[in-house]
Amino acid sequence: MGPDSYIPWHGGSIILNGSYQTWSCNYSFIYTGERYEAVANIPENYAQPWYTHDFSLSKNFSMGKTGIRVTAEINNIFNQQYEVVQCYPMPGTSFKNQIKRHVMRISVLSIIICFVLLSTSCREDERIIPSTPNQVTPGVSGTSVKGFFLLNEGNMGSNKATLDYFDYETGIYHKNIYAERNPGVVQELGDVGNDIQIYGNKLYAIINCSHFVEVMNVETAKHITQISIPNCRYIVFKDKYAYVSSYAGPVKIDPNARLGYVARKVDTTTLTVKDTCVVGYQPEEMVIVGNKLYVANSGGYRVPNYDRTVSVIDLNTFKVIKTIDVGINLHRMELDQYGNIYVSSGRLL
Repeated sequence: MGPDSYIPWHGGSIILNGSYQTWSCNYSFIYTGERYEAVANIPENYAQPWYTHDFSLSKNFSMGKTGIRVTAEINNIFNQQYEVVQCYPMPGTSFKNQIKRHVMRISVLSIIICFVLLSTSCREDERIIPSTPNQVTPGVSGTSVKGFFLLNEGNMGSNKATLDYFDYETGIYHKNIYAERNPGVVQELGDVGNDIQIYGNKLYAIINCSHFVEVMNVETAKHITQISIPNCRYIVFKDKYAYVSSYAGPVKIDPNARLGYVARKVDTTTLTVKDTCVVGYQPEEMVIVGNKLYVANSGGYRVPNYDRTVSVIDLNTFKVIKTIDVGINLHRMELDQYGNIYVSSGRLL
């Protein structure tokens, strides 16, 4: 585990100023080193280092009691392609011309100070977004059902996965509770919520494009830890272990995408990964029957060459003991009361 998300290992800047009579110039070099786009420091979150060169040239003129400053700027001289935040590319080479009257300097400075203060205030206000309670039904007491959690996926690339909670006893639906209950967590819940399950006294949320499993206290929804698993999809449990399906590679369509890991074996006591088992391409949902784990392989990244198999893992040895040919692009799995497993397929009829 390295630094927090978006915090570089190394960074720095060089600023040089020069002037001669009525001329002045400024050169700026900014370097930001290797970073990760989430707290999970794994290859899928790696962000390339970047640097920019900027240069400006100014000339001062006098017109009676009024001074005029003419400035020409060129920013990102070498057209560096980079992103400060994932999915938000920064401008390439750009030019800017500026003319300023000296008498306006104080008012301009005042405007800048006011803007900075306003921006700082806005960021403080936005840091913690309060949850929104809505009374949707009359409360029901005297029942074993307390309520349910709802994980909202959010738009891919926008880091807007959210968590809601419906309190069955009060009838109040609480929207977006994670940020309010975890104000110290950077980047909040993460990018693309894909699955959520309760096991014991913990709440597990699969955050697909942030490449981790968020573990929370089920009573308070407060953060306990994050378990790094690349391109994770779904989670199931048996005894003291959690099993998480993983695409293993980056989030992108690729006819040469690698085989998925199945289900990383996670100790629910220590919250550490104990073992992995390779299955088919882009594994999705799973079910457990007895001591066997059944995994639906989609091959969704390898379109049109989808996978069409279900992998069967012996949980005692954590090895694949059988591969069943079912149909293309498998995804959902359901177990009925008679022990039959139903699997959805993307087959076109």
